[in-house]
Amino acid sequence: MKPYAFACVILCAVLFFASCAKTDIQQPDNGPDIRTPAINNADPYDELITTECSIHDFIAAFTAQSIYGQGTLAEVDSCMPIECLRFPEGGTLYSIHKVREGGVLYIFYDTRLFEQTNDLQDATILRWFYVQKNLSSDDYKDAQSIKDIAEIDATGEIFENIYYEDMDRWSADDYRFASWHYVSDGIYEIAYEYKNGELKIFHSRLLTDFSLENLYEPTSDECTAKIWEFDWVNE
Repeated sequence: MKPYAFACVILCAVLFFASCAKTDIQQPDNGPDIRTPAINNADPYDELITTECSIHDFIAAFTAQSIYGQGTLAEVDSCMPIECLRFPEGGTLYSIHKVREGGVLYIFYDTRLFEQTNDLQDATILRWFYVQKNLSSDDYKDAQSIKDIAEIDATGEIFENIYYEDMDRWSADDYRFASWHYVSDGIYEIAYEYKNGELKIFHSRLLTDFSLENLYEPTSDECTAKIWEFDWVNE
């Protein structure tokens, strides 16, 4: 073989092996990977959920505009992956999230837009409930302020923080601040008034049918936040 031919063979071999060894090949950018969570009404949430979210991150991301929560199921999923999604027959769509600070977060969704578009990601947040332990409305009967509530239920501290972070809004005459608590016998709602430097309880009610009535924006829509029995927090 002539010298220049031999050199060409060697060069081709080097280029071939170099191309095979290259690992940083750039894949084409096809945009964000949009995943639609699957509805699962059978498996225990402990078997489905592998990641934890922060309740503080959720509050910061989804309650700034509305204390009830604002955003779509797709936005929730992109922020904290939805690994457990339930849709009871005749009930309300909800997701369950394990919380880093302890307990679970239930998020209920309005499916009217989803029913129009047939895209589950368009479902919008209807209400959220943070639950660390199983309680009943009787556990709150002696509380007189939000600080008392916070000692019973971690949700009280979450709502207290929400109030003081936007005190000008909630202390206005046309607003009454409230917290809600998911308990074994219903949804327990507590209304407060700011008096003598403290949020004092002036009214409470128990919604035994778990109805999602909106205190600030009354609606005639019938919607309940009833979860499957096996979805109650097990801590």
